[in-house]
Amino acid sequence: MEKAQKMQTTNYKKEFEVFSTNANIAARALHYSVSINKQVTDEKVLDAINEHPRFWLDYRYFCIQSLFIALGRIFDTDTRSHSIDRLLAAIKKTDFFTIESFKKREMASSNDKWREKRIAEAHEFGAKDHAAIEALVKDAKNIWNGLKGVRDKIFAHEDILDDTDKLAIMKTGQYDQLILLVQKLLTLEHILEQAELNARKPDFSFQDQRVKEMVEKMVSAILSKLASAKNSA
Repeated sequence: MEKAQKMQTTNYKKEFEVFSTNANIAARALHYSVSINKQVTDEKVLDAINEHPRFWLDYRYFCIQSLFIALGRIFDTDTRSHSIDRLLAAIKKTDFFTIESFKKREMASSNDKWREKRIAEAHEFGAKDHAAIEALVKDAKNIWNGLKGVRDKIFAHEDILDDTDKLAIMKTGQYDQLILLVQKLLTLEHILEQAELNARKPDFSFQDQRVKEMVEKMVSAILSKLASAKNSA
C-alpha cells in the first residue's frame, strides 16, 4: 500500500511539474506580446521599433504561437499526454494532500518554532475542494474551446499568412479571454503549491501577478533602452 502511494505521489509531482512549466511558458508568451503592444503607444518606443519592424512583427507573432502551443499541451485530449486532465486524475489518486502526508513532510524537512502551528492548522483536501478545482478547470476549458477560431488560424497547415493576416490575429486575438485563461491556470498552480508547502485551504480568488509584473518590467527596460539609444544617436 505504501509503495503504491509513493508511486501515486511521484506521478502527481511529475504531472504538476509539466503543468506548471507549460502554464508559465503560456503566461510569459502572452504577457510579452501584451506588454509590447502597450509600449508602442509611446512615440519614442514606436520609432525605435520601426527601425527593425520585421523583427518585432515576427517576435510578437512567435509569442502568440508559443502561447497557443503551451496551452495546446495543457488542454490536449490525448490520454497519453501530460494534460490538465492527467493532473486532475493524479490529484484525486494521491494522498499527497492529506494532513498526515503534510505532517510527514514537515517532520522530515523543517525544525523551526512554527512547525507545530503549521501542522495544527493544516487543511486536507476534501470533496468540496476537489469539486471546486474541477469547476475551475472546466471554466478554463470553456475559454480554451471558445478560442477555436484563433487556434485554427494559427495552426493552419494549408494557409500561408502574410503580415496583414498576422497583425489581424494579434489585434483580434481575444487578449482579454487569453489573460483570463492564463490567470485561471496560474491560480490552480498557486493552490497546489500552497497545499504542498503550507497545507493551505484553496484560495480561488488569488490572482498571481508575478509573471505579468516580471515581463512588464523586462519589456519596459529593453524598449526604453532602445528608444534612448535611437534618440541619442
